[in-house]
Amino acid sequence: MAVPEVKEYSHAEWSALMPAQVAAPLPWSTTTLCVHQAGYMGTRGGVIVVQLRDGTEAKTLCVKPFDKRLVNMDHELLAADILRAAGLRVPAARVATQAEIDDEIAPNLVSKFECTSGSWSMPDFLTNAGLYWSRVDLRQKAGIPDGVVAEQEAAFKTRRAERRAAIDAGTARAEPVAVLEFVRGPTLLQSGGVTALGEGEFETLGRMAAVDVLLNNVDRLPVLFDTEGNLGNVLLEPASGGGGDSGDGGGGGGVTCCAIDSCVNPLEGPALERHVARLRAEAHAPDLTAAAAAFKALGGADLLAPQLDAIRRGWRHGLEKITELARGGELKAALDARADAAVAAGGAREELAKATTYVLAVAQATVDLMGAAPPESASE
Repeated sequence: MAVPEVKEYSHAEWSALMPAQVAAPLPWSTTTLCVHQAGYMGTRGGVIVVQLRDGTEAKTLCVKPFDKRLVNMDHELLAADILRAAGLRVPAARVATQAEIDDEIAPNLVSKFECTSGSWSMPDFLTNAGLYWSRVDLRQKAGIPDGVVAEQEAAFKTRRAERRAAIDAGTARAEPVAVLEFVRGPTLLQSGGVTALGEGEFETLGRMAAVDVLLNNVDRLPVLFDTEGNLGNVLLEPASGGGGDSGDGGGGGGVTCCAIDSCVNPLEGPALERHVARLRAEAHAPDLTAAAAAFKALGGADLLAPQLDAIRRGWRHGLEKITELARGGELKAALDARADAAVAAGGAREELAKATTYVLAVAQATVDLMGAAPPESASE
């Protein structure tokens, strides 16, 4: 198959558009452009960025299909709930219904899908929808004879009817697809690193790092994690933009740090015991060597003492917020609400039971830890 012609889009082009609200119903029929921003899983990951309408009325949002073999959608949405409860900025999100996926999202996105230099192939979500036969150019690229189209269309309609019937009967759940708010601005990786941030943003990153330990989310700023981290999972949103709570992250750099691709990764047994033991041993004076290395790899510059101190302040404030949420019942309420939402969408409450048990265990360890914490001035 010949590689199709591609166009390069920059985040600045998309950031010039107004973010669309994600609440249903959405005017999917007004889709004018659809591109795939591939993640580390290639055609199985990333997000699909969608433009609705054109010109001065153009707005944008994202569609995120989850490969359930690798990522648990409920655990990712739960992580966003907890980060939001802690006062941190995360994109607004909701789960799409199967009717919306089949009748509105998939056909309109396929019709306007465009190959780009970021990802020249169509994501699995759209390929598996079976609607590529609706576009002559895609049929030709896939080498599908015109005579096969009617047969494929009939098979697709049969599969879709069977799936919808199973969902209505309560024996199946809709495909794991979320509609996400488009957040303006580059990732921290794209921004060039240290120079893009003021002390307020470094504090926010410290708070994120503390909540990430609660979630066992290793894929961002590595504090108490033996990883290289991933600063691409922080978006730098212009402080004047965005449709959600910015927390207290807008500061000297004029941006708000927004957490993306967060996930609860529950531990149990000896793994949980080791995680909690490390939290107890290191939380009051966390080693920021790995965090500093992540920034040095990004921009080649060492973090300065005021920046490291800001991360430590944010870290402590994050632990204090976790303690507040646990003691006040807000954390348990967020866990229960996400479980209720999963059940309402056709899932089983047991799917989130392991995550709930894990989060509450680490939260309780944090409460115990902060009860015995030295004064903030002593820890700095």
